Amino acid sequence: MLPIVHFILSFVYLFFLLIFLFLFKSNLATIFALHFRTLSIFLDCQFSYCSLLALFLHWLLSPLWPNPTWPSLMCNR
Repeated sequence: MLPIVHFILSFVYLFFLLIFLFLFKSNLATIFALHFRTLSIFLDCQFSYCSLLALFLHWLLSPLWPNPTWPSLMCNR
């Protein structure tokens, strides 16, 4: 059942990525520069939730931390 959840969450992530791209493209430019990295995190992580959490934390911290290193420590590699 976990691969099905992973597949659905990947599409949910891409859907919200497109929404943010069209609505907030000037405010969230660093997220879209790193979205391919995020997709690779989706494939590398055991659970997809760490990628969604990393994206959400990056979105929250982007005004305070304009060029952050991607929080890949959230995924146990």
